[in-house]
Amino acid sequence: EGPNMARATGFKESNGEYIYFLDSDDFIHPQTIFTHLMKIRQTKTDISVSSYIPVEDSNINIKNHKLNIFDNSTDIKNGLYEILNFSLQTEYSNLFPVTAWGKLYKRELFDDFNWLECNYRQYEDNFFMIQLYSKVKKISIMKDLPMYFYRCDDRKNVLSKINKPNNFNGRKLGKIETIDELSEYRVKIIKSSNLNKDHK
Repeated sequence: EGPNMARATGFKESNGEYIYFLDSDDFIHPQTIFTHLMKIRQTKTDISVSSYIPVEDSNINIKNHKLNIFDNSTDIKNGLYEILNFSLQTEYSNLFPVTAWGKLYKRELFDDFNWLECNYRQYEDNFFMIQLYSKVKKISIMKDLPMYFYRCDDRKNVLSKINKPNNFNGRKLGKIETIDELSEYRVKIIKSSNLNKDHK
């Protein structure tokens, strides 16, 4: 049923106070969760975001990757206007604003989360993060602290599928149709969160 519903299943089986999504072909530094948790508590934010390292060698020794967990180069985004602008950026200082991975979330953000609205086979993270960002008041961004190792050795296989029809709950969509739906979904989220009312 796609990666988003796999996340939904994992979430329902979990019971922790915080949620972290890790793609099956990627890996993280041993201190990742602790560092994110420390940052959320220190900055009183709802989501902690870290940068990533693209890797091609699956046998890389992450123990040799030095991590300064006391690094203070943190960007803070306050309010829906700043957060939504952050989400519009394709790539921000070696991190992806619209991927579900590479972030630690407060569990409460998923109260009443509509998983089915994000159940696309492509661009599903975009729909996922737009909905989630609308529930957030404040996020912290560790732009210079890469802790997520993003496997790109099979990227060609992924890119070869990008032009194939998308699938949303059994409905076939082309790339342009999906982008149009994403734009409409963003407008819907803005209206439902009263963003226009707060930032005229």
